[in-house]
Amino acid sequence: MSLALTMVRGEAWEAIGTHKAADGSTPENITNWTIKLTARKQPGTEGDPVFQVLAEVTDGPGGEYVFTASSSQTLAVRSTINYATGDDTPYVADIWRIDTGFEARMATGTLTVEKGVYFQ
Repeated sequence: MSLALTMVRGEAWEAIGTHKAADGSTPENITNWTIKLTARKQPGTEGDPVFQVLAEVTDGPGGEYVFTASSSQTLAVRSTINYATGDDTPYVADIWRIDTGFEARMATGTLTVEKGVYFQ
């Protein structure tokens, strides 16, 4: 699954997802799964991720989960947009099931972090 996430720096954030079975349309039962979103500057970048959060499974049999972050968590993430030049280099991001013995990537894509006017 491909993802393109956007958040505003300093704003409380929520992203809702549904995990589908291999056929791409049937929700997969994710009851008791541990799911993590990680974002880095570039693929293979060493060091700490720029953003990381665990999901809450909201409907296990329906494959639904939600990531939430407080305003202080998003404020700690640098913007990906250079407003002087208009350049935007989003972070790379992926979502993994991280349960021991069942580790698997669920989605990959990008995370764009916009600057708010209040928080620069």
